[in-house]
Amino acid sequence: MDQLSDNIRYIYKALNEAGAHSITDKQTLFVGGCVRDWLLKRAVSDFDMATIYTPQEVMTRLENAGAKAIPTGLDHGTVTAVYNGASVEITTLREDVSTDGRRATVSFTTDWKKDAARRDFTINTLLCDDNGNIYDPLGCGEDDLKAKRIAFVGAPQDRIQEDYLRILRYFRFLGLFPDTAPDPIALEACRRFSAHLSSLSQERITDEIFKMMAFENDAEVFRSMFENHVLRDFFTDDFNVISYQLFSRFLEVREGYIEAKLFFLARLTAQPVSHLTTYLSLSRAHKTKIQDILKAYAFLKNDKALLQHAIYKFGYSPTYAAAAALSAEQGDDDCVTKATSLAQWHVPILPLSGDDVLRAGIQKGCAVGQALSFIEKWWMQNDFQPDKQACFAHLDNFTAQ
Repeated sequence: MDQLSDNIRYIYKALNEAGAHSITDKQTLFVGGCVRDWLLKRAVSDFDMATIYTPQEVMTRLENAGAKAIPTGLDHGTVTAVYNGASVEITTLREDVSTDGRRATVSFTTDWKKDAARRDFTINTLLCDDNGNIYDPLGCGEDDLKAKRIAFVGAPQDRIQEDYLRILRYFRFLGLFPDTAPDPIALEACRRFSAHLSSLSQERITDEIFKMMAFENDAEVFRSMFENHVLRDFFTDDFNVISYQLFSRFLEVREGYIEAKLFFLARLTAQPVSHLTTYLSLSRAHKTKIQDILKAYAFLKNDKALLQHAIYKFGYSPTYAAAAALSAEQGDDDCVTKATSLAQWHVPILPLSGDDVLRAGIQKGCAVGQALSFIEKWWMQNDFQPDKQACFAHLDNFTAQ
């Protein structure tokens, strides 16, 4: 596995006995997303491992190897290993004892196939060792990955009823392969149980929504959820997917794009921005940025220049202001060009300073601030174009008052 750092490899070796001849003889293997993304030739940022060792055995082995062992989820068999700044989540092989759609009670096992049988999608059941040798315990995960097919492990309705978040995960993973048609049976199961999403925590839903918004084709993901009545309490019949596609073209990877997309999503669903908190757990920073967009939107009167004034006076990010501009003109192709130019606008600086005003003969005190305000208003009305010399010349109009 060519993306392994020396530190990750060290953790892996600390959890394996030397001399294993077959991959199935290994005590610990890489599992899930890191294997999937590596096979897809995508960058791997998080490494997870599955092991036959109990959590206590994992912690003992890690500590004996000089690594830090953090018991992040012992009830579910999860320990986080940290070594020289590298971290890996290690989970003991499990099988479900009972589930209620939100959480599961598990028992530990040493059977790789039983562990794979409780996972969500076949492409997430793949395992590999540190040399990149693949183990496909169900015998179908690798074929499904090659075919770019998102398939539930077993019957979709069974997997969904174990954890309703898998509905959102299904649509998110469809975004990996936008050219592959979804399975009608899986879609029907998602529609059937979608009302149960309201039983999940805001934190889990927020995490999935944010991950969806990281895709370049996120508009299609949301379109599919809308058409299949997922998150039905959030979307309305007025949901404008065409406009969302325009917005997605404009805001692909840009500072603050999550907040801008959330604001735009609220606009498209004909809901107040506060409705976002019905489903999503937003940090104070997220809320502040969304409020900045809302304030910028309030300034917009279909006049880009007026919004530029708001950016200049109140410090709104041009990106957020552009989001407001775009959401105000839904369905207008020209709005993409206008909003893009607004996002790329460099906020200008008034050419004159207080010292300049004093050098022009204005007396110290209130008159300096009044003179600057006078010049600034005129400068803004002229689209921030007058240079320092022109501003000096316009000061004569202030002194002539």
